[in-house]
Amino acid sequence: MSGSKVHHLTHIAHERTQRVVEAIKRAMGVIQNEIKGNEGIYPQNRGRLTMAEVCRRADVHPITMMGKSHRDTTRPMVLDWLRKLEKVEGAATVQSTVTKRADVAKDEFRRIAAQFQAMYQVEMPARDGEIKRLNDKVGELQAENARLLKLTTGAQVVSLSNRNPRKK
Repeated sequence: MSGSKVHHLTHIAHERTQRVVEAIKRAMGVIQNEIKGNEGIYPQNRGRLTMAEVCRRADVHPITMMGKSHRDTTRPMVLDWLRKLEKVEGAATVQSTVTKRADVAKDEFRRIAAQFQAMYQVEMPARDGEIKRLNDKVGELQAENARLLKLTTGAQVVSLSNRNPRKK
């Protein structure tokens, strides 16, 4: 092969390696955000986060990490990231943590429901009193309208001519 072809192939291989590294880094960022959003639990793969899972999320075959280009660079980077990542690990621990969170959420729901019920019991009599007061006011206004209507029905009606005084 000529020198330019070798250089071209080397350049293409380097670009492919860079694409893999970028995909892995993007996947790591997304995973880290998901773990933060789920309070330390990885929400996929039953909470299990491994090198293979990172590769799956990056759409990279896991065997790629064993290749010459990634074995000493990308692979250790991912393994180090996995070690340092603050997450709940182990199926039993994940299940226990999720159960505890569900129990806490259930208790919080009950507390809020009880608080709402107490507010409801206070506000309903006030609302009913306001409705009664407004209905009484409507009755008074309807009686006033009827009285005013009686006063106006006995009045004398004067007809106005249809002629326009300006036209002659």
